[in-house]
Amino acid sequence: MEKSNKVDIYLKGKKIPLGNLHPITQIIQRIYDTLIPLGYQIVEGSEIETEEYNFNKLNIPPDHPARDMHDTFYLNSDLLLRTHTSNTQVQIMESNPNQELKIISSGKVYRRDEGDRTHTHQFTQLEGFMVGQSVNFSHLKGTLELILKELFGKAHPIRFRPSYFPFTEPSIEVDAQCLKCQGRGCLICKQSG
Repeated sequence: MEKSNKVDIYLKGKKIPLGNLHPITQIIQRIYDTLIPLGYQIVEGSEIETEEYNFNKLNIPPDHPARDMHDTFYLNSDLLLRTHTSNTQVQIMESNPNQELKIISSGKVYRRDEGDRTHTHQFTQLEGFMVGQSVNFSHLKGTLELILKELFGKAHPIRFRPSYFPFTEPSIEVDAQCLKCQGRGCLICKQSG
């Protein structure tokens, strides 16, 4: 018996698995989904920025020590690859004077870090800010708690501790317990738990 070369185009085909969004994109989307119902707007800023908006208008003048840890890639004497997404904050506040604002900004940032397993020259940063007459520190704490509980679960241990940043006062850092070692210390959390 001779084999037929006919193909039945109505046969069920093999399902090809589709890809997923990058894990960083998924986390950013979860944060957006948490903050947009609270009235936050998403704003994208430029990756190429002037020294004025990247440093000077954020209270980091040329002789400030924070310039060293934010050393970046200059394209010419004034243009550079942004070192943080905070450049967006200044531009939004300048174009919306005396208005209450709730903004989220994320994107690639660049620093001349020594490359190793935990550092690279380019990474993704997400930040938000809220300004207004009735805004206080409890708004910041409540917003951060909401985001962390959404990402890690309601019972996951977190802590707030005072810190210094040259452009905000008061300033805090937030720690979440390591998901791998549950606070005992491991290579992933650098033994910090």
